[in-house]
Amino acid sequence: MLTDVTLVRSLLALSTNQLPDATITPHLPAAKHQLRRWVGESNYDTSETAIATAKGELSEGETLEADGDLATQESDLRYAETYLVLMRMVRPLNIVVSSSGGIMTSVITDKGQTAMLRPDQVRNEEKALKREASIKAQPYLTTGLSAGRSVAYDDNDDEI
Repeated sequence: MLTDVTLVRSLLALSTNQLPDATITPHLPAAKHQLRRWVGESNYDTSETAIATAKGELSEGETLEADGDLATQESDLRYAETYLVLMRMVRPLNIVVSSSGGIMTSVITDKGQTAMLRPDQVRNEEKALKREASIKAQPYLTTGLSAGRSVAYDDNDDEI
């Protein structure tokens, strides 16, 4: 996995008390699977190994040459996966990620009342987060996905 609960929480500027691990963890495997499909096993595995190297988690005998391009790829894919985690949290938690970090669980109507997010607002937030993920992942997409279309705007994509 490229991302973790700490990075997800840091993008939202929230503490463990505000957003517990148990709220984030169930969404990590699905985000990993989706990003791995987008960028291919080789790109994903290379980035995963780079992160393990940085954390000192390589098994004996495993090595990885670190260079600027690899560091950029690792960072881009790590953030892409994090945005996919956030995207998957929107619907079950009824949240919107605010521009200043943090989350909103409701909106204020023009009459000053608090209301839960409407389905179209939830869908728009999911699309915005998927768009951010696809922008980060774009240079590493597999040939089938990068052939003139963005993964965020595929009308046939029902995985959000």
